[in-house]
Amino acid sequence: MKIVRLLAVVAGALLLVVGLFSYLVLSGLIESRLAMNLQAEYGLEEEPSVAVSSNFPPELLLGRMDRIEIQIDSFMQEGIRLQDLRIDLRDVDISVPSLFRGNLEREVRAASLVAEAPEDSINEYLRENDLGLAGGEIDVRQNEAVYRSQDVFFGFPVSIGLDLRVAGPHIIEVVPQEVTLAGLSLPPFLAEPLASGGRTLTVSDLPFEAGLVSVEPQNDALVIRAEG
Repeated sequence: MKIVRLLAVVAGALLLVVGLFSYLVLSGLIESRLAMNLQAEYGLEEEPSVAVSSNFPPELLLGRMDRIEIQIDSFMQEGIRLQDLRIDLRDVDISVPSLFRGNLEREVRAASLVAEAPEDSINEYLRENDLGLAGGEIDVRQNEAVYRSQDVFFGFPVSIGLDLRVAGPHIIEVVPQEVTLAGLSLPPFLAEPLASGGRTLTVSDLPFEAGLVSVEPQNDALVIRAEG
């Protein structure tokens, strides 16, 4: 009977040690390694912030994590620069050796992503890419985006309301709507030429092969949501 109790105490102590090691040491090692791998993978200037959590820390030894949260301050592969990029991975099940080898992205099956495309980044993209909206800037406000220019029509100021739609996994379609010239709204038949032709913003090579699902104008930035 004493032997059984002793074995139970030893097993409990070992479980406690394993739990403390997983919670205090292993999670930190995993977070540090993931941050290094992601920085190298995407050529980031700074290491991202990574937080690993598990309801039962010893499962970290098996590569099972309830949640991995990643925050990247600035991200740009091709197209528009993003800031405050937040990635949420849930129910991750991957071997620890694969994690340390940098295989997380190839193993994760589901990821959600939220980021901001700041107004200055959008206008930089506008200057570098011909969207047929030359000489002006896009003003992003709460729930609306407006293109403004001072000299499109013989020096008269013009503003064009823009409807932003997700047109593909990495494409935001820019559709001109109401056109105002010198403070007067143009009739539809005069505004139609401005609304013709394809205009798009590119947000490509998002982490974890995430594809765009929504875009929403907020103050000074577009909030982009994606899933992978």
